[in-house]
Amino acid sequence: MVKILAHRGATTYCPENTMSAFEKAVELGADGLEIDVQMTSDGKLVVIHDETLERTTNGSGMVMEHSLSKLRTLDAGNWFHHKFNGEKIPTFEEVLQFSIKNQLYLNIELKNSIVHYKDIEQEVIKLVQQYHYESQVILSSFNHLSLKLCKQVDSNIAIGVLYSKPMMEPWQYAANLQATAVHPYKKFVSEKLIKECKRLNIDVHPWTISTKEELDQHKVMNVTKVISDYLG
Repeated sequence: MVKILAHRGATTYCPENTMSAFEKAVELGADGLEIDVQMTSDGKLVVIHDETLERTTNGSGMVMEHSLSKLRTLDAGNWFHHKFNGEKIPTFEEVLQFSIKNQLYLNIELKNSIVHYKDIEQEVIKLVQQYHYESQVILSSFNHLSLKLCKQVDSNIAIGVLYSKPMMEPWQYAANLQATAVHPYKKFVSEKLIKECKRLNIDVHPWTISTKEELDQHKVMNVTKVISDYLG
C-alpha cells in the first residue's frame, strides 16, 4: 500500500504550510505530511516554504531576518482566500505535536540550500528526539551536505535524498549517504530506480504528484510513499 504524504498539507483547499492545510489533509485521509522548515532570526523553527515572505504572507523580506514574535503577527492565509484571514505561520513544534496527535508520518524538508541556517539540523533532530518521534519522521533536503550532517547528529535518523535533476545511480549515491530513501522529481522515477533501490533497501518517495492518473501510475510502480498535491 502506497502511503500518501500531503505536500505542504491540503494545498488545493487551504493555504500551504498552515494548520488549516494540515487539518484538511487529515480529513481527506492523508497518511502523513510534507513540510518545509526554516529558522527565524532568534533561532526558532518555523514551517514555511519560501525563503522570502511576500508570496504566502502579508510580510516582506526574508524569513531569517525576522523574529518568531514578528512572524507570528503576519497573515499567512488571506492571500489564498479571505476565509483564511488571520492564519498564522506555524512553528515546527506545533506541526510536530499535531502529527503525533494524529499519528502522521512526517517528511521534514530542511530549506537550507539557499540560506545557510546554522544548526538547523541539530535543532530539528533535538525536537524530534524530545517527542520520541524518530520512527515516524524523515529529513530531506536539496543540500546533501546537510543530510550528511543529520546522520552525524543522529546516525539512526532517516534521511531522504531530494533531487530535481537526473542523477547517475541515485541508489548508490543514497546508499553512500546511508539514506533511507530517495526523493526524486516524479519524472525521474523508473522501474530500474525502484528495482535498484529495493535491492539496497532504500525507499522511493517521488514528488509532487498532482493528479489521480499520476497517483495511480506510481501505485502500479510500487513506490513506497508519494509526496502529493492530489488527495482525492
